[in-house]
Amino acid sequence: MLTVQEQFELGRIKVIASEVVDAALNKFAKRLQTLLQSMLAELFDLESDWAQFSPFHKLPNELCSAIFQALLASSSPASWDFRQDRTRILLVCKYWHQLALNDPLLWSTVTISHITSHSTLERIINVTSGQSLGVYILDLRVTDSLDSALDFSTMLNLFDLIAPTSNRWIELVVVTPSVHVRAHVLDKARDLPCSRLRSMTIQGPVTCFYPVPADFTGKLRLTALRRLVLHRVVFPLWIPVPMPNLEVLSISDAIPSNGPTRNQLYSLLANSPRLTTLELLRIGIRLPWGEPTASDSVAEISAPSVTTLALAFDARMISSIALHSFFEALRFMSLPGLRHFDLDLRTDEDARTYLSHFLTFPSPSVSLSGMFSDMETVITLYLHLGTVNSLDLVGCEGKEVLECLGVRHSNGTTQLGTVLPSLQRLRACLTELVEGR
Repeated sequence: MLTVQEQFELGRIKVIASEVVDAALNKFAKRLQTLLQSMLAELFDLESDWAQFSPFHKLPNELCSAIFQALLASSSPASWDFRQDRTRILLVCKYWHQLALNDPLLWSTVTISHITSHSTLERIINVTSGQSLGVYILDLRVTDSLDSALDFSTMLNLFDLIAPTSNRWIELVVVTPSVHVRAHVLDKARDLPCSRLRSMTIQGPVTCFYPVPADFTGKLRLTALRRLVLHRVVFPLWIPVPMPNLEVLSISDAIPSNGPTRNQLYSLLANSPRLTTLELLRIGIRLPWGEPTASDSVAEISAPSVTTLALAFDARMISSIALHSFFEALRFMSLPGLRHFDLDLRTDEDARTYLSHFLTFPSPSVSLSGMFSDMETVITLYLHLGTVNSLDLVGCEGKEVLECLGVRHSNGTTQLGTVLPSLQRLRACLTELVEGR
């Protein structure tokens, strides 16, 4: 029978051993990834069964673990020679590939990126197209260099390969500074089996967008699209196309001339009846955004499905006039189902002036969270909010004032309305504070 101290020491040894093995496995996985990337050309030229092994951008954990265990029995992690063990590694790859063919779960998500061989793409599609479950993630992350352009040209073949054969969901990610590359992607995307295109992310470090072909919107049918993310790009002209299953729309970091107009935003809501999350983060608002007029195609819009609204502003990108017009436009957007409102006012002091224009919600269960830089903003908020049940403040100075009002905070976060009997009391206290009584 082991003593308590002996049990403790034994357990400690096991923990230390486990940590050493885990660290070695993590290091091994990184080195293995580098090794296999250097062996791809030779690997796929071999006429053998294991030439169909698919070199995904991120190796599956099952594969790394299998190779790790195969080498652990006869080698020390510190003394592994990957070149000498090359044959054994490939044999394990072959074994894992055979297992994967019989286990659809291992192929549920296939990420395809950084592949330069058309035959490699065909092998990947042929191996995985038989599985009806899962998703293809087409990760197109390229630069303007010649090599990357050639890689991208090859990657475009994915669309032609996948479109006629696969029943998988497709998630498209385009990250590139090249305007023309993005245009070609969109041109190809219109011929995708759009009934399978579930997510699309377009991101670039430049704020220009290639003109959309005249017939593009006529061919584009995003009937299954659930998530659309646009980062540092122009609000696309094809946004008003029907997207009946869109659930999440995120537009971020676009200069004012590239932002949406009010009618574009309203048309988007009208064409997306299932939209639940709308994020407008540090975007410029394209004028005119004023009050609706008789000439507007859409004067007011109701979006009952939207439950989460997130707004963030940056004074460096949005003028006071544009900000005022933005809030005016929000006044005519009816969100009866809104449950959570996230507001980031850390970088724009002028935003306080317009809070009273739209911060009145029909539902008493709406929760407001946000990041604010000064106590004056907090006071302004609570003088106008009678239906909000909670407010989270991060990095807000003046916490001693909140403590005097009986509000608790912990770990830099202050929660209002949770420990007071009612918001009316807090509003009364803040009113007296502002008036100096």
